[in-house]
Amino acid sequence: MQRIDFIGTRFSITNPEDAFRFLEGYDCTQTGYVCFPDLFVISKAAEDPLLQKILNNSLLTVPDGKPLEFWAKMKGYSQTRTVSGYWLIRSLLKTSHTHFFYGGNAETTERMRKNLMREFPDARILGYASPPFLNLLEIEGNGTILKDLQDIAELKPDFIWIGISSPGIPDAFFHSRLTTWGIAGCRRRIRLHFRRPQKESRMD
Repeated sequence: MQRIDFIGTRFSITNPEDAFRFLEGYDCTQTGYVCFPDLFVISKAAEDPLLQKILNNSLLTVPDGKPLEFWAKMKGYSQTRTVSGYWLIRSLLKTSHTHFFYGGNAETTERMRKNLMREFPDARILGYASPPFLNLLEIEGNGTILKDLQDIAELKPDFIWIGISSPGIPDAFFHSRLTTWGIAGCRRRIRLHFRRPQKESRMD
């Protein structure tokens, strides 16, 4: 899919309908991941080479917010519209694809599980997991997270919805050998965005 550069980050020229069709029909045995950065995240990526690399090497980095939509339209890409992760996940849960949710504390994850079971009883959700509360230095090589990655890989979900308000999680998935999908990142309201905080934080 065609991309446009904004301060070093190349985001995809797309809209909700095209993004859904692309993902619904994609061969999920092929490794890939999708990012939903807003303007704040892209501005941070201009100062963070690894974050920018993650955004630029994705299968899709969709415009999550009106500023990116307006920028693309100013450059002549009139078909571009904001892609809401909230809308996209609800649409994909209605398909035959399988899903795994990674992120949030145990209480939040359980509440999300009950809500999704009630609203999407036919969704093919393979599981949920909550990562430990860690800072950046503790995340890399952490045994619990590595075990989680292994367990998810064995389940082979089509889509992994990842909460990444903890900075090392995107790095772990970016460098892992999962032959499944990572979509960054599912948060409490299933609102997807990509954020790297400065200090210790919990995935929520």
